[in-house]
Amino acid sequence: MGIFNINRSMVKVGRWSGYILIFFIFVFFLTGFGQTRGILPRIYSKYLHEKVLPLPAFFFFILHTLLNIKFALIRNGFRNQRLLNIYLLCVGVMASFGFVYIYFK
Repeated sequence: MGIFNINRSMVKVGRWSGYILIFFIFVFFLTGFGQTRGILPRIYSKYLHEKVLPLPAFFFFILHTLLNIKFALIRNGFRNQRLLNIYLLCVGVMASFGFVYIYFK
């Protein structure tokens, strides 16, 4: 499998993570309104909004964002893909650790 096929697969992963992220954001809005406006039962809305949704939504946000940043930088002339991959991986790991620390604190 060549680098072209890997990049093509990563573009597809970035797109699908965006679609999944849209779903999570919609459910976030729905559960937020469920808590304040009584659209859904408040206890279920609060549980979903505060306990279930944040971690997977953040995972898909980081995945979608970092993949699209990578391809935007490549389009704008950044040539060293190895350095770019290491940098974005470090940013993703640091952001994930920070979010998990704040979430479980």
